[in-house]
Amino acid sequence: MKFEPLGDFLKKAPYHITEITLSFDQIELLIGVKLPDSEDDRAYWANDRTHSIAKAWLSAGWKTVSVELNQKYVVFEKDK
Repeated sequence: MKFEPLGDFLKKAPYHITEITLSFDQIELLIGVKLPDSEDDRAYWANDRTHSIAKAWLSAGWKTVSVELNQKYVVFEKDK
C-alpha cells in the first residue's frame, strides 16, 4: 500500500507523544511519492476509512485533528 510508510511512522512514535504535526513535504518523503493535487482539499485529510491515505493513520491508531491547507501541514492525534 502506497501510504503504509505513513502508518508505520505513526505507529513507531514514542508512547508519550500524543500529537504529531507533519508537513505535506514530510509526508511525501515518508511515502516516497508526491501527494495528489487533492491534498489541497480538506476532505482528502478526513478520517474516512474509504480513503486509502486515511486508512494508514487510522489503522495506526491516529486521527487528523487539524489541517492547514495554506501552510501545507496536518496535525495527527493518537486516537483514544
